[in-house]
Amino acid sequence: RLVWSIHETLPHDCEFPEVEIGLRRRLVEMADAVHVLHSSTVSEVENLYPLDPERTFTVEHPLYTGAYPDFLSRSAARRWLGVSPEDVVVLGFGAIRPYKGFDRLVAAAPGLRDRTGLPVRVVLAGPTFKSIDIAPLRNLVASTEGVSMTDRAVPDEYVQALFRAADVTALPYRQVLNSGVLMLALTFGCPAVAPRNPVTADAAASGLVHLFEPGSDPSLVEAVAAAIERRGDRGPVSGSFAARYDPREIAGQFAAEIGRRIGAADGSRPPSAPETP
Repeated sequence: RLVWSIHETLPHDCEFPEVEIGLRRRLVEMADAVHVLHSSTVSEVENLYPLDPERTFTVEHPLYTGAYPDFLSRSAARRWLGVSPEDVVVLGFGAIRPYKGFDRLVAAAPGLRDRTGLPVRVVLAGPTFKSIDIAPLRNLVASTEGVSMTDRAVPDEYVQALFRAADVTALPYRQVLNSGVLMLALTFGCPAVAPRNPVTADAAASGLVHLFEPGSDPSLVEAVAAAIERRGDRGPVSGSFAARYDPREIAGQFAAEIGRRIGAADGSRPPSAPETP
């Protein structure tokens, strides 16, 4: 039995889109079930590889509650990372790849400092790939005041430190459909800036998300500045949002869908859905 889970319309930084589209069309034909993380995915991919509604189901991306160590206070996290109480930290987290647009965030740093009158620090943290030349980004970081970068995978115990110490998590992405980094930031109660699309618009219900228009650097700067101005709003997401994206509940939904659809694929009786713990 084959289940395909669609996270993005096409792979990030896709070099051979026609080949990838052909592969996805074949997967649509072969799959017994297709999982999407948001209902808007169906329309997003329709012109490239239409999905069969009878074999497609939606289970959303959960929060990461309980997945990472979470015992540091904000002040302890800042001391651990050597961040002063006055610094305003804008975090760019995750694998350093062109589609992430971290160069846009670095370029915006001086303007953010001037605009807010605050000591804004941009911190980039995440692994790189040998196949990607990040020398231009390294040079930009080195020549920009108040910007630092670590290009190694972040150990689990440091994830909490970064998100607790940050005032804002910025996702200056050039291309995105769903974002695990966005849900990770919200798990730690860190305000986030993300490109506007149906998925991120739903995430705005958390009360912590500021949206910018994709492709617009001025809109990105405006959203980050607004998030900095409201940095005191950090804290737990709303109760209804936490309930909707609770990982245990979503895991139960996913298991039930898989059991129902795969069990029914050959006409046999579907197995009983497991109870949500």
